[in-house]
Amino acid sequence: MPRTGRRPGSGGTGEKILSAARAHFARVGYEAGTVRGIAADAGVDPSLVLHYFGSKEGVFRAAVDFPVDPADFIPRLLAPGLDGLGERLVRFFLETWDSPAGRPLLALIRSVVASEDAADLLREFVTREVLGRLARALDVDQPHLRATLAASTLIGMAMLRYVVKLEPLASARPEVVATWLGPAVQRYLTDPGVTARSAKPTIERMPASPKVSLSDQLSKVPAATRPTVKAAIKLVKAVAPKAQEIPYRSQPPRSSSAMWKLVRYAVDGDNVVGIGTFTNHSALFFYRGRELDDGSGLLQGSGKDSRFITLRSPADAERPAVKRLVRNAFKKGGVTP
Repeated sequence: MPRTGRRPGSGGTGEKILSAARAHFARVGYEAGTVRGIAADAGVDPSLVLHYFGSKEGVFRAAVDFPVDPADFIPRLLAPGLDGLGERLVRFFLETWDSPAGRPLLALIRSVVASEDAADLLREFVTREVLGRLARALDVDQPHLRATLAASTLIGMAMLRYVVKLEPLASARPEVVATWLGPAVQRYLTDPGVTARSAKPTIERMPASPKVSLSDQLSKVPAATRPTVKAAIKLVKAVAPKAQEIPYRSQPPRSSSAMWKLVRYAVDGDNVVGIGTFTNHSALFFYRGRELDDGSGLLQGSGKDSRFITLRSPADAERPAVKRLVRNAFKKGGVTP
């Protein structure tokens, strides 16, 4: 089990790392964040990040004051078996949020209303590190899709209970709310019918985002990188024409050193490849990059799962090695280009 690290004292190296981590995660999101990137922002060696916090997950939890460690509580939730798992999960989250230790997390939940970055961080962490870990432990099909659906229930519940304060949800006892919502979470995590082929067309036809289109995003991309971004999009569509295209709703970052995520491509709800840009170069990032067999040496990044390729011109997106990596990424996602 990775070390969770100790809470650093004020003004020390640990606090310097935490400050850099908050800015780093806000800039690139949880999935694309890396220990190496945090260390570079903090001006320290990556080994110091691991010394204080044990892992990317550990430094994230410390940075946002996430009150519990998934590696600790998920085995306890699974121990009694599958029956009642959904109710136990809902009750655990409510009791955590209602406790003094959960106050920093409630602050993060409230901040998602005004901050797209906060929403991305909370969604990515809960989906991947909490519910994704739980779904993988259950050894079910399409764990990322199931985790995403369960996260929608839990985060939606938190918003209505603690931010909107909608009654009777706002004042109901945790055990009562668990009986209301537990069966829905249980179904998402364990019911084979959720991921049956008959349900897939509904998921694939859902609009990626009613608020933004990819053409809108492209019109705002710096002129210097727009041809490279378009070449990357053309490549992905050529390799996987049936993949779901999902534009990000984010706005251009204020810092020239921050990557602007533009669009991602998914298969059956699982993200496979994303495209982003900086002011003078672009990037292809792979959500399961650690699983790719990279003999080209093009993949960069030290994240737990995701890796990326730097694209400095349209010609970079046309390289056979890049196309091969994109094709292999979609094969991992269950698509044979």
